[in-house]
Amino acid sequence: MSPTTHPTRPQPSETFSPSPSIEASDAIDASDALMISLASQRIVIVRRDERPSVRSAEQLCRPAAALRPGERVYYKGRPDRVRAMRVY
Repeated sequence: MSPTTHPTRPQPSETFSPSPSIEASDAIDASDALMISLASQRIVIVRRDERPSVRSAEQLCRPAAALRPGERVYYKGRPDRVRAMRVY
């Protein structure tokens, strides 16, 4: 039997780069609504003139426009995570 060589595993710092910070744009402030995709495979529409059903789990009075992908939220009282957001 010949000795086998095992590939070296990459270090986490080699495989994962920190996500770039996403800055809020003027488009969010001028939009009519936000479409928020959640990890539980739900899509939530947050309109400017309605009370949002998605709340930040980290800060109580944080507006929906300030949420970011990966952030923990509560949707209708249940914990969830933001996957993506789109302004429309």
